[in-house]
Amino acid sequence: MRIIYLLPCLFIVACKAIYPAEKRDLASSWSPLTLEPAVEPYELHIDLIRQQDQSNDGETITSSDRPYHPLAVRFGNGLILDRSMNLGLSILDLFDIQPGEDFEIRQESLRFPGTADRIFERSGDHFSTRKASILPDRREVIQQDSIITVSSFLSRQTIAVNDSIWVRKGFLSQDKMTIHPDTICLRPFWNQCLVMRPGNVTMKRNFALVAQARSWNLDCFNGHWKLYPVGSSIYFVNRQHRGYCITRESQIIRVEKNGHPQWKYTLINHSAKSQI
Repeated sequence: MRIIYLLPCLFIVACKAIYPAEKRDLASSWSPLTLEPAVEPYELHIDLIRQQDQSNDGETITSSDRPYHPLAVRFGNGLILDRSMNLGLSILDLFDIQPGEDFEIRQESLRFPGTADRIFERSGDHFSTRKASILPDRREVIQQDSIITVSSFLSRQTIAVNDSIWVRKGFLSQDKMTIHPDTICLRPFWNQCLVMRPGNVTMKRNFALVAQARSWNLDCFNGHWKLYPVGSSIYFVNRQHRGYCITRESQIIRVEKNGHPQWKYTLINHSAKSQI
């Protein structure tokens, strides 16, 4: 009988919240909610909500991460949403690296020790990322005036940045993002537009980001989430306070999910000399 009484207690302990609740008020360093267009060709962000694509070969259904899209929007405090609806935190923003500044960042897998590290490096108008592996695994970004060219082993795309229309051209596709006062349309043809109002950003019924006194609350296709800082950490959690913890320690950013280490980013070099 004693074992029967202990089972509910074990269940409660197993389901307890992983991360602390938000503080009474947001930290003074927490910036206001914004809506700004962005080009993010470096793919240097921490996945918070990564979209999945499914394929069916007639026998099995497999899921894979949806590729990142270079056209994106920024909400402040590192939060970024790309045109493919992948939501994440920008590593460059978390390291306080401004557009046009040179940097070198090393990414290490803490979830799978022994995995080859990836290096992200920008110098002047040239950026490259590489990973030690048998097969080629490199990507280059070259920026000249308002044209950004992204090349990898199997693809090449260009991004043209104008005042109100930003266009990404690939080998077989062309996407655009339009910018209007307090509105950014990720897919203008389908009227998928983010609209900024005092204290919130919404996209019809698919996305609602609301700035509260203690946190940013997000209701989207993936449920209800909160984003808030505690000390040197940023938390992105669901109603059970399970999710992600991102901590910056000087030149290092650590990422964990539900208490389990995932990634480590180290800022090796950072120079503000480049101006483009």
